Amino acid sequence: MSIIFWTITLIVVVKYMLIVLLADDNGEGGTFALYSLICRFAGMRPATNGIPDASDVTLSRYNRHTGDKGTKSLSTRISFRLKQYLATTAGAQASLLCLVLLMTSMVLGDGVLTPAQSVLGAIYGLQVKTSVSQGGIVGISCGIVILLFMVQRFGTGRIGLCFAPIVLIYFLCNLIIAITNISRYKPDIFKALSPHYAYYYFRDNRHLGWVQCSGLFLAITGTEATYADLGHFSRSAIRISFLVICYPVLIVTYLGQAAWLTRYQTKSAPPFMLPFHTVTAFTGCHQASSFNFGLLTQILCTQFVFVFATDAACVASQAMISAAFSIVKQSIALGCFPQLSVQRVSDQVLGSVYIPEVNYVMMVLTVVVIAIFKTTVQLGNAYGVAVSSMMFGTTVLIYMVMLMIWETNFFLATAFLISFGFIDMVYTTANLNKVPHGGWFALAIAGAVFSLSYLWW
Repeated sequence: MSIIFWTITLIVVVKYMLIVLLADDNGEGGTFALYSLICRFAGMRPATNGIPDASDVTLSRYNRHTGDKGTKSLSTRISFRLKQYLATTAGAQASLLCLVLLMTSMVLGDGVLTPAQSVLGAIYGLQVKTSVSQGGIVGISCGIVILLFMVQRFGTGRIGLCFAPIVLIYFLCNLIIAITNISRYKPDIFKALSPHYAYYYFRDNRHLGWVQCSGLFLAITGTEATYADLGHFSRSAIRISFLVICYPVLIVTYLGQAAWLTRYQTKSAPPFMLPFHTVTAFTGCHQASSFNFGLLTQILCTQFVFVFATDAACVASQAMISAAFSIVKQSIALGCFPQLSVQRVSDQVLGSVYIPEVNYVMMVLTVVVIAIFKTTVQLGNAYGVAVSSMMFGTTVLIYMVMLMIWETNFFLATAFLISFGFIDMVYTTANLNKVPHGGWFALAIAGAVFSLSYLWW
């Protein structure tokens, strides 16, 4: 629990919410936005002669010095030399572009796994109280995924109006269940947030602890998609929704699951099934020989939580789908992808787009993924390889933005690179163990997208 808490806090809150979201390109987020931002300031193609936009110069971190050699500021000299190096070195430009294309391909590679993992994980809750077969689970999941992709033409805004109440109700359910677990099984579970437990975990488990980081990484896999969704939502909306609602509920929910597991360590219940076990305990109906009010309450509560868990899984998938549209749109604008039909679906949000070809290709691939892997356990073995690599790439690009554009103090920027780069590499190397067990699928898709983008460019 300590590792999960500090991973979410450091990576999602500190790195992405407080730092990475600041690096937008005219309201757009994601890897290509970072690349376009760097190009514009370095005078590279597809830049605009290195002239910053008005939105750039309003940043408090933007220094209006020209960066000439006579300045005494170390950060300004580094910024000037780095811009000059990128503008005059073809090899550096090609390497930067390859890195960006590879990173975006990684997101699209894991993007087809996200809807499959989210929806399949929710539908598996049916097996707690019913006798639905494995084939039935796969069939229902495929049907929900197809429906999810079919409604994408209505746009993120309209879909969000339907999903927002569902997410709030689902968070409320999680909060009630978690508080019940904590109060009933282990009221002092909050002690698990102390970082010294993470230290003891790695000290005692060593290699095994490092390998298990690939499973812990699943707690933050959607973070990169959140940054790419910056074109669909404002920076303040993303920050407020996560820091005020999502973050506290997530931590309490994990604590509630940990409290339940401390009491029932011998029971092997997947995390997504824990709420259903808690509902049974909450209604006080563990064994019922005949129909009674307690049994009715249990059934209704279980089905209620199941329905909203399934709907919330669709919301989690929506973030990655929207991110895919944004990434492909930016790739087309930079000449790194074939021309496709980009449809604007909002008059208020410029970055809210829908690309039919991308939508249907992702739908087919997601259905194929569900049919191939069938269970969330096998999908979990395939998930995370690509996106963890991209997180490290984002750290490197943000480091360049800090030095070139924001002109951050060199030592502070380097501390950012070393600290977050180390965390990213721990998770990336741990996820490499998943490659033989299904991670190859995401890498194969990423490789195909990278090849297409590079050849088109």
